[in-house]
Amino acid sequence: DRGTFKSVDDPICDYLPDWEAGCQNNITLKDLLTMSAGLFRKGPRGILSKTDMDAYALQIEPDTVPGIKFSYSNESVHLLGMAIEAATGKSAQDVFQEVLFTPLGMDSTHLVTDDAGNYVTYGGAQTTVRDAAAVGQLLLNKGTWSGKRIVSEDWINASIQPGTYAPYYGYLWWLDTRSEHPNVA
Repeated sequence: DRGTFKSVDDPICDYLPDWEAGCQNNITLKDLLTMSAGLFRKGPRGILSKTDMDAYALQIEPDTVPGIKFSYSNESVHLLGMAIEAATGKSAQDVFQEVLFTPLGMDSTHLVTDDAGNYVTYGGAQTTVRDAAAVGQLLLNKGTWSGKRIVSEDWINASIQPGTYAPYYGYLWWLDTRSEHPNVA
């Protein structure tokens, strides 16, 4: 929405040229957003156990070619966070604070860091129930908060579309496809 990225189809190499495997495999932002980058979840042996998550992420080799199957990985989201930092020249905390936390009045939310001081974007943010509910309300309001547009309705709609390889997953959202009111956002 802010023009930081041209498109979800941008190659990750445009933002993280030091991730050689990502460049060689033509992994796109969309591959990372939809968990189809070819990175299998490594669980406790993966990024969760690393003291320098950025350094680890830049050494990750895909387990398969991108764009052929869904496989959830924290590494994918961490690489997206690194791309946000590279594209904006700001820390992930500053970007999230500017574009999400402050506009939504999320004054009790912040990202955590790894032992090397890198911001963790795949999880672990410290927040409150009230602050987390603000994100849900933003989705229900199709990207508006207190009458102000925070995220475009087009992005909200695109992010909750079922993925090609996982009908229960959008752009970093698990989708409810079984309830009476699926994807009410």
